[in-house]
Amino acid sequence: MNSLGGILLILNISVALGQVNSNCQHGTLRLVNGGATYRGRLEICINFVWGSVCDDSFDTNDARVACRQLGYEVDGGQSVSYYGSAYYGQSAGPIWLNRLYCTGFENNLLDCNRAVGIGNAYSCGHYEDVGILCPACSTGSVRLTDGLIPTEGTVEVCNDGAWTSVCDYNWGYQEAFVVCRQLGLPATDAQPVYYSNSFGYGHGIPTLYNWRCIGNESSLNHCLKSTSSCYYSYYGVQVYRISGVRCKGSIVPGNCLTGSMRLVGPNGPNKVEGRVEYCSNGVWGTVSSYGFDVRDAHVVCRRLGHQTPRALIFWNAYFGQGSGPVLFHYLGCTGNEDRLEHCTYSSDPYYLSHTNDVGVKCSERVLTDCINGRVRLVNGTTPDEGRVEVCINGEWGTACSSNWYESETKVVCKQLGYSQDGEGSIFRYSKFGDGDYQQFLWNIQCTGSETNLASCNNYHSDNCYYGRTVGIKCYNTSNCTDGEIKLYGGQSNAEGDLQICYDGVWVFVCDGWGIPPNVVCRHLGYQDNWASYSSYSLFGGNNDVAPIIYIEFYCNGNEDSLKYCSNYNYNYYCDTAFGFTCSSTVNCNNGTIHLTDGEGDNEGRVEICTDGIWMTIDARYWNYNNAKVVCRQLGYYDTWSVAITDTNWSGKNERVGYRYSCTGTENELSSCSNYSPSSHANNWFNQKRGGIDCQYNNTESIEIYC
Repeated sequence: MNSLGGILLILNISVALGQVNSNCQHGTLRLVNGGATYRGRLEICINFVWGSVCDDSFDTNDARVACRQLGYEVDGGQSVSYYGSAYYGQSAGPIWLNRLYCTGFENNLLDCNRAVGIGNAYSCGHYEDVGILCPACSTGSVRLTDGLIPTEGTVEVCNDGAWTSVCDYNWGYQEAFVVCRQLGLPATDAQPVYYSNSFGYGHGIPTLYNWRCIGNESSLNHCLKSTSSCYYSYYGVQVYRISGVRCKGSIVPGNCLTGSMRLVGPNGPNKVEGRVEYCSNGVWGTVSSYGFDVRDAHVVCRRLGHQTPRALIFWNAYFGQGSGPVLFHYLGCTGNEDRLEHCTYSSDPYYLSHTNDVGVKCSERVLTDCINGRVRLVNGTTPDEGRVEVCINGEWGTACSSNWYESETKVVCKQLGYSQDGEGSIFRYSKFGDGDYQQFLWNIQCTGSETNLASCNNYHSDNCYYGRTVGIKCYNTSNCTDGEIKLYGGQSNAEGDLQICYDGVWVFVCDGWGIPPNVVCRHLGYQDNWASYSSYSLFGGNNDVAPIIYIEFYCNGNEDSLKYCSNYNYNYYCDTAFGFTCSSTVNCNNGTIHLTDGEGDNEGRVEICTDGIWMTIDARYWNYNNAKVVCRQLGYYDTWSVAITDTNWSGKNERVGYRYSCTGTENELSSCSNYSPSSHANNWFNQKRGGIDCQYNNTESIEIYC
């Protein structure tokens, strides 16, 4: 679809849903219905209309990007959470985003990969609207941001879990004294800063308060405050008026000389690996990882005495956070400079946080005798798996996992001598280590028909996030016929994660596609009554066992085999498999019941024959009235019946059927009111089962809940 068609599609969706344009800015996010600013249903503004995000494939990486975009600190190991199934309620707008695949390092959700376009809510409804929980701060705490040193900056106050800047109306020395004192810094000579554009506008919408302090308060929260306007007119434009402060710092100059450099690793300062630190005015400071690349790292390593340096870069305070000022941000070295201060750099204060401190590992470049374009697999436990390495300019480099999919894996396996049509498993996030190489192939794009990786379009880059190298496992063709299917990992052949013979190799089918369970079960020769599905590799299917292929089947539900369904391979990465549970032939009469797993024949888990198969009972609504009916149906006295709900009877291989609600007067359980079960097998795993204990003596009924 061209860009104009995409815009028309989005506009048509908005009109169809009856949405009214708002004043929101395209791409901005908000959290709704969470009761606090840092949690709620995630909504994004597209073409002036607020809409929701689907929970399909949504994970922690996606939540981390959303929280970062909303202004929360997420790069220092802070915890973020996400909640599916419309946990914070359903949106009334369109579903704008679906099947996101963020790496976790993007600054905007729209920068993430997506399996479907904006506004494509395929297989998703508002009952799947996702919500997130961002790391909150403590109400009333203060901090300084965007300053060139830690003791100055825009004043931000934690309000309802989120950091917001402060209006500078009536902001003066008394307020500055209090802020510095609250931060543990001397209040003497504290200076207020007005219209602090030099520091930045801070995060979030400013708190609309007019703070009035005496000057001796211990925290800003102890000062009087009243609501206030936060705007002023600047040549006819309404802009925020933001408060700032300069405190007297407590940093004591050390014994370093300006221009000195060091790496601070796990064992202290050294010249090989660690956090990059630079001495300025007698104080050790750090370097921001934003914009830092191998050319900057070469300057660092050369300054430390490495003549022909190789460098591996570590982002996001991998070696811990420094304590001094953040001195360099967005370095722009060419790689030939002798000192960092000779490079261009930015002093943009927004990113000057120690959570972004960069680290490097230096070594000397050693050329090898590898042949350009050759590939190999390294650090695997068997020869057919490992980290993908490519010979580039006489030196081994690694492949980055960004945009690495099935077709790229197929080409490497072919180049290594495996089957021409075979498949391979993909492992992201440096499963086989990162290696010691600075050269990376990034954004490789193969069609799958190439015979070697060098024939694919690729971008030779010196940058790849640490922890993002790609690994694969190659397979030769097996003795299967394309289109055959089987189930893996179940306790019987009638259940498990779905495998299909694809290009002569047994592969798993990616989780989440709407394959009708009854079609799979009919294909396998089982009854199609009570066929169910499972997700998230419930039965253990993973890329270590076989490749997981991102293939979609289009069935109407009446087919006798998957081969009659059309399908399409999306060539995306996937790491969880789709599973199914089918009904084996059972000789039982509908409505009959029996007890299992009890110590005697008068107690145990209740199973009822439903549509010709034995099913356990959902323990919700299970009580002594139900127990009376079951004991009566089994021929025991019904005046002393014990209803039991026990998680010890739970298990993924025992199908949970109806929930029953009896009055206690029925003669058979099937005569009681009942509620349909879930067809999603994951919901059964920890579901309590209904059981009973019937007695021969005539006493009264009781309930026991475990």
